[in-house]
Amino acid sequence: MRLFDAHCHIDGVSKKEADIALCCASHPKEWPLLLEIASKNKNIVPCFGLHPFYIGKEKTDWFNELGKNLQQSRSCIGEIGLDANVLEGSQEIIFYKQLELAQKLGRPAIIHCVGCFGKMLEILSQIRLNYFLLHSYSGSAEMVSAFVKAGAYFSFGSAIYNERRKKMRSALAAIPSDRLLFETENAGNKSLADIISMAAKIIKMPANKLADISFENGLRFISGL
Repeated sequence: MRLFDAHCHIDGVSKKEADIALCCASHPKEWPLLLEIASKNKNIVPCFGLHPFYIGKEKTDWFNELGKNLQQSRSCIGEIGLDANVLEGSQEIIFYKQLELAQKLGRPAIIHCVGCFGKMLEILSQIRLNYFLLHSYSGSAEMVSAFVKAGAYFSFGSAIYNERRKKMRSALAAIPSDRLLFETENAGNKSLADIISMAAKIIKMPANKLADISFENGLRFISGL
């Protein structure tokens, strides 16, 4: 079984069981360490970005540093996004700025979205990227087709184990199989293989087949790097 981890962070990358992992450094202080880690392990695809949680805590020259990190590595931009719980008024401007950089460099974006899916779709329909990932997707099943048209892939983690997350499970079942990925962020004691097995039960597909499909999806997602 080949495994593609669509979202993890530096603090969990040493535990990876995946053949390929997208590892995000979401604050400028983490970027040099991730660059070093990825240079020693070609199975780790680094992702550099400024997460909405850290807006206002960045260095003044962070955007230039972001561009340099992206240009000197086979990398994605992320984790970036919008979060309804973040009160910082500039988060939309900073998200837009990072999307424009992704578009300019032809890089996929790893996107965090909480409670802002209408605004997210509006922005991603204006700044068209070849591909982007809505990680730990918590939007509705009804919005899936519109995001797919805009270029979306979707990843799911251990939250799908929670039977009360009916909206998330419905969304999982609505994702086209060629846009489906899985991740280990906040997975606790669940492995990537465990998560895929649970997803396979929900969408009624053999786990090995789903693992193969998601692995091929991951390869396609990073194929332009």
